[in-house]
Amino acid sequence: MLIITDISGNTEALTGYKGLKRFRNVSGEKTLAFLLQPTEQNAHSFNLVQEESIVEFKGEEYRIKQVSEKNKGKTFYKEVVAIHTFFDLIDDHIYTLHTGSMTFQAFLQFVFAGTPYTWDIIDTFYAKDWEKFGDDNRIALYQAGIKRYGAEFTRSGTHLTFKQKIGNATDFQFRYSYNIKTLTRDVNTNNLSTYIKGYGKQNEDGTYVIQSEYTSPNADLFGIRHAKPVRDERYTTLDGLNERLVAELIDKPELSITIDFVDLRRAGYPYDVPNEGDDVFLIYEPMGLDLETRIMDITEEFTEFNDYPIKTDVTLANYRNNMTDKLVEFSRTQKDINGILEGTRKLPYSVLDDAVKRATEAMQSAQTELEFNNGIIARSKDNPNHLVLFNSAGVAVSVDGGFTFRTAMTADGFVADLITVGTMLFDRLRGGSLSLGGLLNEHGELVILKENGEDALANFNFNGGYIEKLAVDNFINDQVAYQQKVALNFYVDPINGNDSNDGRSWTTPKKTIQPILDSLPKIINAQVSIYVHYSNGRNVNEKIKITGFSGSGGLLLDFQTTDNKINGNLLIKNCSLPIDVQNLSINCNENEHNAVLKIDRCIDVYVANTVLYGNDIVYAAILIECGSGARLSGVRGWKSSDVIRAAYNSKVFLTGCDGLGTAGLVAVDGAIITGHGNAPAGTTFNSYTARGGKILDTFTHPSAPTPPTPPPPPDTTVEFTNEGYHCYNVSYGYWNADAREPRQASWGYGRQSGFWFFGNQLDVLVGKNIKGMSVYVERKSGGVNNPAPVQVRWHGHKTQPSSPSPATQSSQYSEISLSVGGNGWVNVPSSFYNNFSSGAAKGIGVYISNDLKEDYAVMTGTCKVKVTYA
Repeated sequence: MLIITDISGNTEALTGYKGLKRFRNVSGEKTLAFLLQPTEQNAHSFNLVQEESIVEFKGEEYRIKQVSEKNKGKTFYKEVVAIHTFFDLIDDHIYTLHTGSMTFQAFLQFVFAGTPYTWDIIDTFYAKDWEKFGDDNRIALYQAGIKRYGAEFTRSGTHLTFKQKIGNATDFQFRYSYNIKTLTRDVNTNNLSTYIKGYGKQNEDGTYVIQSEYTSPNADLFGIRHAKPVRDERYTTLDGLNERLVAELIDKPELSITIDFVDLRRAGYPYDVPNEGDDVFLIYEPMGLDLETRIMDITEEFTEFNDYPIKTDVTLANYRNNMTDKLVEFSRTQKDINGILEGTRKLPYSVLDDAVKRATEAMQSAQTELEFNNGIIARSKDNPNHLVLFNSAGVAVSVDGGFTFRTAMTADGFVADLITVGTMLFDRLRGGSLSLGGLLNEHGELVILKENGEDALANFNFNGGYIEKLAVDNFINDQVAYQQKVALNFYVDPINGNDSNDGRSWTTPKKTIQPILDSLPKIINAQVSIYVHYSNGRNVNEKIKITGFSGSGGLLLDFQTTDNKINGNLLIKNCSLPIDVQNLSINCNENEHNAVLKIDRCIDVYVANTVLYGNDIVYAAILIECGSGARLSGVRGWKSSDVIRAAYNSKVFLTGCDGLGTAGLVAVDGAIITGHGNAPAGTTFNSYTARGGKILDTFTHPSAPTPPTPPPPPDTTVEFTNEGYHCYNVSYGYWNADAREPRQASWGYGRQSGFWFFGNQLDVLVGKNIKGMSVYVERKSGGVNNPAPVQVRWHGHKTQPSSPSPATQSSQYSEISLSVGGNGWVNVPSSFYNNFSSGAAKGIGVYISNDLKEDYAVMTGTCKVKVTYA
């Protein structure tokens, strides 16, 4: 039934309408449309149907925005379109502007201040930076914020509940020969673009404060297609503008599938109730569709005398990665109110009274049936998936027909998305976050009382905070420097360690060094020492950075023996804290800092008993520059142009050093080298100075230093990601037109053979001494939910060939067991990866030589190959 109320407040029941359709989708739109002819029965209400009147349907209000009157013979009829009253907020303008960081809670306060809407935030949303946010209508600002924060919402009346994802993961199936009457798949490239420019605030001379451009990775596939540029003076930072460009660009075809399905609710089967946002399965064998997707919008058609729809169309899309761009409309779940306690006076915050009101309305308006099955089930007539279960184990609430109970009270405790109470007594609160106050419940306050129940030990409210006595072990604040005041020893064992250990003893060592450095405060007023295991540090595969430390203490990195070595490099930068590095070798594998060991803008760095191998890929074995001070003792450098190079007003003292390069000692740009004893030799210059650099002492340079046997070049580990994929139907001899994702076995329409193509990427492996290879794959859907044995093979195709056969995939394979939604790396043997070294193998595939449905698996389009070679 429809109830109509005109702008003067006159209300009547509306009869005689036809073709009532309700449209709802995840982008937030919710509309009604119907036809109305004048009759004797609706004479009392016909004239109330006019623009801006309110139509009430199923407890929700819609405002008429469009009325078209058309003649039909000697009479006429009205075509009416009404939009949900939530969108009345489009007529309310916010004139203020906000620039800076804003939490999600603050964003909602900004948008809904002065409106009747209240809200709860269930999940965690990170703060975002805004530039001149505001000066627009509330709906436009709301949509912009929902996109930025990645939130979705449900609504009950004027109360909103925000989550990262609404809807339920159901087992609902749209299936051929079961409930699908018609199916239409639409692919639209009208809005496809791959390149966009953006312009921020404009200067008086016509130039721009910032401008940027973005090219989609899909430009390689579709070519450069220009989108309309963004011109918005609110943008003054590149980060904000770039984020807008990426969000603005539609860089892949828009796909939607519309289904007219058999809605069984009128036939007495009320459980298949689809809602927007629900995850469902689509299985349509004639088109080769077998996928898990999400309901994007629903169109339902009703008659005047039946609350159940007589026709239902749903639109599906597989936009999982884009769903945070959607403004999602509501379902009518009522889980907001639990634990309401009676009181004799009104609480100082409006939250409890509003919650009681919502709960009372929900209970009084509920239409339920009681079922006696393993307890008592109270089920909603409006949506049978909404139920309450009572039995001896407890009380539970479900919105998905009883598959999951997100609100439950049992002997083990109470579980709920949201609890609204007047008074809560507890011994412990653990986990989550505690939010008090806000726009709609005035000024929240946290008070901690003494034993007498009167005097406050601590009080936090909108005026500030007070604590009588506070003891803090580690105080961290952006405005207050965090200091290390107690000496610490850390221990690293690259073989037996684990970075989840605390690293404070040899029984609980760390595996790598950098996590220790990253965990330290930048101000160190005590001695901090890091020791690497004497026997287990032969190969530390790290690029180590010691940066930004200051204080009155010191930092020691001790490898204990030069047999222990870093395969990488070492950077020490911007440190006024004394740094001590000793007893190690560094085997350089990349020219990242122009040196094996670089000291930059540091006051006091001591390097002792250290061997540096440049492997002819860096300019200097050790580089000291930009006013640094360094002391070197027993430093040996090999296979680099300069052994010890000082530059830009740095000061270096060295003793007992060795090595061989084109130049042994180099001092340039005002740098000074002093010291005594042995120093590295050079094939061209033992000592070289330029541009004010000085070498003040006389050193002994061995005439023909004998370099040690260098360590083998460090292993290289690279990772490749496929560039394309496709699936071949072995039984019928063609590439699948629609079901392109790689798959194996058969689901009744031919044995499948899946391919991932890597282009020319894997050519780099030809001739290499490969030491290990692993392959990463993901199972998307298909088959049964039990794990399937996915057989990973190699094939000889860089790109999709015209007509492969099963023989083009290798007989060698490695197997990984994956359930639907599972993923993992599978290590392959030498008999597998040697084919990449020989050049025979050029890609990865999946294939299994049977047609068993339990082995059927549909993979995603992503495959990665990780290879380690000498």
